[in-house]
Amino acid sequence: MVTYGRETAIKNHFSTSGCFLARKNSRNRMDWQATGRYNHTHAGLASGSIQLHTIHLRKRGGHMFDARKTGEKIAGMRREREMTQERLAEKLGVSAQAVSKWENGYAMPEIAVLAVLSEILECPADAILFPDEYLSRHKNYVHTLLPYQATAVYSGSGWPRSMAFPAVMAALKMFMGLEERRNFDDCQVNDDQEYILQSGISTLAFGFSHYNREFIHDCFLIYGLDYETIGFGGKTLREIRPVIRRQLQLGFPVIVQDMSNNAAFLFITGITSDGLKIRAHDFLEGMDENNRNINFYDMKTMDNWFKPEMECLLILRASETMSVGKACENALRNFCLMMSGKWDREEFCSAQTDAAFARFMNYGLKGYAAYIDYLQRSDATIGGFYPQQAIFHESCQRTLEFLNMCKVYIKDIDMQSLNTAIGRYDVLLKNAWEIIDISWNDPARTEPEPEKMREIAGIMIRSNEIFMDAINNVKKAIGFTLGRL
Repeated sequence: MVTYGRETAIKNHFSTSGCFLARKNSRNRMDWQATGRYNHTHAGLASGSIQLHTIHLRKRGGHMFDARKTGEKIAGMRREREMTQERLAEKLGVSAQAVSKWENGYAMPEIAVLAVLSEILECPADAILFPDEYLSRHKNYVHTLLPYQATAVYSGSGWPRSMAFPAVMAALKMFMGLEERRNFDDCQVNDDQEYILQSGISTLAFGFSHYNREFIHDCFLIYGLDYETIGFGGKTLREIRPVIRRQLQLGFPVIVQDMSNNAAFLFITGITSDGLKIRAHDFLEGMDENNRNINFYDMKTMDNWFKPEMECLLILRASETMSVGKACENALRNFCLMMSGKWDREEFCSAQTDAAFARFMNYGLKGYAAYIDYLQRSDATIGGFYPQQAIFHESCQRTLEFLNMCKVYIKDIDMQSLNTAIGRYDVLLKNAWEIIDISWNDPARTEPEPEKMREIAGIMIRSNEIFMDAINNVKKAIGFTLGRL
């Protein structure tokens, strides 16, 4: 297993036992002998090459060295990194002609150059020199990225934590060692704070858990990170696996989203050389336990994971970091736009969204109207309304908590109006708890189901008025001028 860690992930290549040309462990050092003629000329030294007159260089043990396949390997790895022959030559301190000779099978790199080449291409030396043999011996070879800092055991409330994407972002912060709060063992504090913050910045706390991509960059920028996407559609696993391996070698975990179910994510920290297995944690909407319990040192091994409908979020360093206050302010403005009905619900539904669930997928007043419309139907049932009870509850709770965070992070805000909005959301949360009690929490509620549905509908109608007042106060707090609801 190759283990990458911290900021210089690739530096461990030459101290990992068994797999790489090792500098530190003589037992792992490759010893080479020529069985044919080679010309170790001055020109060869200057170019960092050994010129081959006959391609019969053998590794001790009798395994045949094929300069042509080695050249193809070097060329392929170079192209994966979008590097020209000239750029590779510059990094190695050799001529571009030398690189061209390697790639065409007319020469091989000297051992000293090979060591540097292995680092640049982020590939074991024996995989460069013996690609076929290496692949056959290391099909289960795993490239693994370890966390940057130890994380404490989860100490949050546990429930609710149903939103997948905020849980992914909280995991990313912990994995990268960016949480400044530490416990007595110098482990990162692992509670609900980042989950709450990300649920607001991503806007997921404000309604149904299908985020708008326009807002997602802020979620990364507060960490000094950003991302670019690569879709799997039209690509093979053979094409995707080096992309994932490259990210791990750069020191970043890989986030994969299943676009057929845009509330399902994989947080990948390892991949086998053949790409058939990954080490990952899966985050899924509605799976509260999965979204809170993650052990970076004991990730699941998954096979048959690759789907054409997936998309990779490749993490990269941002040119600048966004302040949390600015991200919170942006989130409140997006909140006001969403609650004013500025996005159609179709943007938040995937192709696999069940129609019975999709009918509830709206924001703001339209969301309440969809709830009330169903609850007042003669055939409405508690089961038919599920899991909207839980979604409404978490939306109220996380929005309330996020608004309280905004009091700390946003400097120029009308605090009186914000406190009024917080007070209204506190009432909404109490109403949400009452709906859950009526639905299934309170065993004393034995009235017929139609009566329960009428009572829940009445609570939603009252909540609608409270909600409008809360939104208007948020708009006033940030000086939002689109108009009153």
